[in-house]
Amino acid sequence: MNELESEVFAKLRQRLNLAHVDPASVSSATPLFDGGLEFDSIDVLEVSAMVQKDYGITVAVAERSSEVFGTLGTLAAFVEKNRSRDAKR
Repeated sequence: MNELESEVFAKLRQRLNLAHVDPASVSSATPLFDGGLEFDSIDVLEVSAMVQKDYGITVAVAERSSEVFGTLGTLAAFVEKNRSRDAKR
């Protein structure tokens, strides 16, 4: 994992009570849903709120897809790509 992915995972771990998940078992390719961290639709809302609060990025309903929430890497890439987008608003 790169630095941002590690940071995002640490925030997810705390926000979603994932203390049982060993960080060494997580990579940028770890799925957030099936076969990975086992997110559900409520978790997506929680993570969307976390991204807005911690990074200042509003996650639009249309962005709540597997493109963004597929893996830890895709979520971190979304944060990286959009940090400046919402700061300009």
